[in-house]
Amino acid sequence: MPVRVQPGPPPPARRGVRLFAALYPGAVALDHLALALADAHAQEARRPDGAPLVRWTAPETWHLTVSFFGDVPEGAVPELADALEAVARDVPPLSLSLRGAGVFDRRVLWVGVGGDGADALHDLSVAVAEAAGDVGVRVDRRPRRRAHLTVARAAAGARQAQRRA
Repeated sequence: MPVRVQPGPPPPARRGVRLFAALYPGAVALDHLALALADAHAQEARRPDGAPLVRWTAPETWHLTVSFFGDVPEGAVPELADALEAVARDVPPLSLSLRGAGVFDRRVLWVGVGGDGADALHDLSVAVAEAAGDVGVRVDRRPRRRAHLTVARAAAGARQAQRRA
């Protein structure tokens, strides 16, 4: 009997642009975090085949997500950007510090934030959600676990390798 390979249905087309609002830490905070993670990088765990168990995120991508919008119709992006710029103009610099670390879902390694600006960060999240709603963009309302920077993710095959070990 001949074997026939048939492709599955194409993935659903995105209905817009996947967007989120975020804060990017300053250079000093990024340098401190990179230095703190240097030992972890040097002692990186590997699978038996030598592949890393972790994919480190690039420091230039480290950010604090303020609000996640999901897929936003392309036509709504300019109005959303204007609304968010208006919110940002009214926000003074936040005084946050790196505080704590943990893992989400055994896949995401994160570093937490805290400090005097933690309440202001929450207020900013509320203001961003309201501004987005005013221009017809919904914000993902899943409960936020805590403000954090994602610094690494489990590499492909990491869970299977851990189960075998």
